[in-house]
Amino acid sequence: MKTRSINKKGKIRVHSKYIVSVKEIPTEEAWLYKNKKALASVLRGIKQAEQGLIRKLDLKELAQE
Repeated sequence: MKTRSINKKGKIRVHSKYIVSVKEIPTEEAWLYKNKKALASVLRGIKQAEQGLIRKLDLKELAQE
């Protein structure tokens, strides 16, 4: 039987070797990680939201455009 453990950094230890763990990305979201421009835009939006730099979307205003 193999000895397995996971350290604080998320690496899996099998006997005396470390294996980097892998996180699964759903197919529907994988495109975002392949599109650097889109990913940068999403990350920028998240940062702006964290800083409170967002406003409520007015659907009536959008309909007029």
